[in-house]
Amino acid sequence: MHHFDIQKIGDTYYYVYDGNRLENTEKIWNIKGALKMNYCDFKNWWYQNFN
Repeated sequence: MHHFDIQKIGDTYYYVYDGNRLENTEKIWNIKGALKMNYCDFKNWWYQNFN
């Protein structure tokens, strides 16, 4: 899973890229990480809409 985030702080934009570089053909499943990111996204959405 890849994440790309752009934030504006003051007059400057900062970007962060978090991704997995494929250096070989071995595939590793990261279900725990994907579920955690979905939980954090849902929690953020919940607080923005219901608080």
